[in-house]
Amino acid sequence: MARIKIAYMIDTLVAGGGTENQLVKLISGLNRGRFEPYLIILRPKDELSIELDCPVKYLNVKSLKSCKGITAIFKLSRWLKREEIDILQMFYFDSRFIGTLAARIAKVKRVIYSRREMGWWYTPFKLKVARFLAARCDACLANSEAVKKMVTATEKFPPGKIKVIYNGVDLQAPANGQRISRSDLNIPDDALLVGIVANLRPVKRLDRFIEAAALINRRDVHYLIVGQGDLRTELENLAVQKGLADNIHFYHTVKDIANILDLIDIAVLTSESEGLSNVLIEYALAGIPAVAFDVGGNREIIRDSHTGYILPPGDTEALAGRIAELLNNREMRQIMGAEAHEFAGNTFSVDEMVRTTQSFYLQLLDHSK
Repeated sequence: MARIKIAYMIDTLVAGGGTENQLVKLISGLNRGRFEPYLIILRPKDELSIELDCPVKYLNVKSLKSCKGITAIFKLSRWLKREEIDILQMFYFDSRFIGTLAARIAKVKRVIYSRREMGWWYTPFKLKVARFLAARCDACLANSEAVKKMVTATEKFPPGKIKVIYNGVDLQAPANGQRISRSDLNIPDDALLVGIVANLRPVKRLDRFIEAAALINRRDVHYLIVGQGDLRTELENLAVQKGLADNIHFYHTVKDIANILDLIDIAVLTSESEGLSNVLIEYALAGIPAVAFDVGGNREIIRDSHTGYILPPGDTEALAGRIAELLNNREMRQIMGAEAHEFAGNTFSVDEMVRTTQSFYLQLLDHSK
């Protein structure tokens, strides 16, 4: 039986992003006896691009509003037809725009778009375009029930054509075998440590994490912000303003997260928009109770009052209160962490994500016969 040719299209593929990491795990885990994967990168090659064991095509499109953006549609359509691609799966708005049009010109058998966030990027114009593109796709893959409901409501995509497949997450040992310690980060070994892993971007609302720390106002508690982004200086200034310069620490990395999580007693996520957060799953796999706002699929990962706490969006006082409650109760932290570890291990495995996705592809092509 001929292998199914499936092409994945994404804006860029660099380390650190949740969507990018999931795509890497999926392509790496595919049964190569049954599937033949290809990767299409919309933007020019980046020095940080992840290398994968499959053919890669770069379209070198920096902006949709360019001649190259328009011609890329026709170049891609010819490539899809020449390679006889059976399925095209797209991530992000720009790739989805070019990919959908190219696939329909090339008459690709099945066209799928992936949604992994709650539409924070919508503008009235982009929403109209998204609905236009959705009407020309055969299916949507969502990574949470919350995202599925959002796509149904906003893009008017039939719920029966949306498949929910949870992220597959595993915690990798440090790549170089070296482990980081609290002393490496100037954190006392006997301190209680509250941590957050997030890109330093506005949507992650790390200012609320610092504000909650100020409300807790305990000098024996330290706070660790792990991630990369442009807001570091702004956040450092806020920590100084709140009188927390000695208690809030920054670690600029997107690697060896399992190593960092070993140091943390309580984990937090303050995002104002999420699809299905990989880091919340990583917290759970590490056996750490988590506190997060009730946005996106957070409630599908945190079982409220069992593996952590889900709070009204943006309620910083409630955030501080729940963190303080966990700080004061070591036994509760241990019980919640153990339950989180068991739940995540049973629900968010990489093998299950790959297996379910492959079954979905086969089912989708059966329907095309």
